[in-house]
Amino acid sequence: MKFFIRSQSDAAMAINRCNIDADRGRSALALARFQELAAEIPDNARILYAEGLVRRDFLGQGGAALEVFQRAYELATAQRLKTDTAWFAACNATGLSRNAQEFCHWTEIAIRGCPKDRDAERQHHQRLLQRLDDGEEYLPILLQKL
Repeated sequence: MKFFIRSQSDAAMAINRCNIDADRGRSALALARFQELAAEIPDNARILYAEGLVRRDFLGQGGAALEVFQRAYELATAQRLKTDTAWFAACNATGLSRNAQEFCHWTEIAIRGCPKDRDAERQHHQRLLQRLDDGEEYLPILLQKL
């Protein structure tokens, strides 16, 4: 039984609680909390982004994490969030890309959306794309990025 309804302003604290659960080895509980949170606060890019991190870092669910990062990016750009959520989601999608074409797609998005104070990351992504353009194989580039 619930005695309250969460609002958008409650999301940050709830996400933090999920991250603490994952850090303490309760990844399944963290995912259950994310699902509940997403039902209570739908279409929240920050919730999706945080869920993607738990799926990738604690559960090894790279494919599922990629899908979540993609949805987070789409929501963040559609909602024109003032945070870097869209950029972080795109950057994380690059490291989980399944092939070189997908990698190029997400890397180009990450370059375009790179915040002004993160020029080193932009240059890093540009170098990775240049290496692909120069004919290097995708797998060694991906492994170096990771």
